[in-house]
Amino acid sequence: MGGAQSRAIAQRAAAANDVARLQEIASAQPNALLRQSMWKQRSCLHIAARAGALEALCAVLDVAAHRQPASLTAFLNAPDYAGDTALALACRNGYADCTRELLEAGASPVPANAQGVSALHYAAARGHSACVHLLLTTTVQLPDGSRCPAAQAPVPDVVDLERYSDTRTHAGLCALHLAVLCGSHASVAELVSHGAQLDTPLLTVGFRTPSLNPSCLGAGSTALHMAAAGGRFQICVLILHAQQQRHPGLELRRMRNARGMTPLNIALACNHRNLAALLTAGAPVPAPPAPPRGRGPAGQLPPLLRQQLLALVHRAALLHQLRELGLGARDAAAAPQLPGLAAGPITRLEALLHSDTATAAQVLAVVDEMLDDAAAAAAGGARASGSSGGAGAAAGGSSSAGSRAGRRRERSRRRQQQEREAAAVQQLAAAQAGVDWTLLQRNRSLWHAEHGGSSLYHRLHRRQERGSH
Repeated sequence: MGGAQSRAIAQRAAAANDVARLQEIASAQPNALLRQSMWKQRSCLHIAARAGALEALCAVLDVAAHRQPASLTAFLNAPDYAGDTALALACRNGYADCTRELLEAGASPVPANAQGVSALHYAAARGHSACVHLLLTTTVQLPDGSRCPAAQAPVPDVVDLERYSDTRTHAGLCALHLAVLCGSHASVAELVSHGAQLDTPLLTVGFRTPSLNPSCLGAGSTALHMAAAGGRFQICVLILHAQQQRHPGLELRRMRNARGMTPLNIALACNHRNLAALLTAGAPVPAPPAPPRGRGPAGQLPPLLRQQLLALVHRAALLHQLRELGLGARDAAAAPQLPGLAAGPITRLEALLHSDTATAAQVLAVVDEMLDDAAAAAAGGARASGSSGGAGAAAGGSSSAGSRAGRRRERSRRRQQQEREAAAVQQLAAAQAGVDWTLLQRNRSLWHAEHGGSSLYHRLHRRQERGSH
């Protein structure tokens, strides 16, 4: 089989997420997974990222890490015929899992194509807020060797050096402009929260887009002008509230573009009269809209809740390791098992939390299962310690061998060993049952603010009250 044919087969397997076929090709001709095609200059990494084939992408990354570790960074950031990297293709199509894998492998979010469009511009233009968040929060290395969040990294712009979050394409559009034009409130919120400039002007004169009035927007238009032209009330509130928080003396509503129009003029020209009161200079700004609650159609977990649960999982894993090290091999075998601290449920819950598609209902089901097992284990441990104590006493009483002093020492040694085992089992069960309540009660306000209500907290709290009674 020739190299070109093997490469074509490997790219078809990557697009279909056929990991078994990729592994078969990698064992015979590993270069077929790493080389770019003559047409469109794409490797299997580009194909897998563009198709959202996460397993295939991980397989290609493993082959690249073993075959060419010295040039792994160059492989990750290699552009295709249009200048787009694999990371840019994943962000353009909204594949957050692939974006995370590429960033963790070392891909840089900075490279842009011939039109100056980077991965951040693609994600913002299509409203992929999860990808925007990953790109802005990743860490990049600066030329002087230091590291900083990508949002603050200085990157060459069409005019001068700008922060990565504020870089513009050759059409003069920054990521905030693109997110506003897309109408993605979540993407705008991500960019604003990471410090995107609110007064960045549009550079290209005569910019046109089908969704806006062509006679309104021109050079010098800010994100607020674009939100006013689209009639996007919530985005206008978000931008104005951020402006009041950062620069109280700056009034975005007074800024004019090259056509001499303020955001209020544009809103009225586009017949969005509901924005007139908001965009009048000096008018009060209402409270910003609440952040997404994670209860949309997909029911995905909000970021803070995911972080809190991951902290619980890590603590449970630590308890599992401490039990194995503290009791010893013989004592661990004799002690009752705690199903809630088994490695299997911990690993399953951790994998679920690392998935972007995990819903609150799925995670809550696993947590409920672990808490049920913990309560059952605590009750079983108490019964086992009592029965083992009685059996030990009976065995000590029926023993007639040896001297009386030797029998007393044997009974005392067994009783102390049983007390130590029972205390260790009860401590571990109590720690397992209480680890969740400690963190929940400490961060109750954060859970309420992030998860949009107290239903989850009270549901778990009722379980604690039932267990205590």
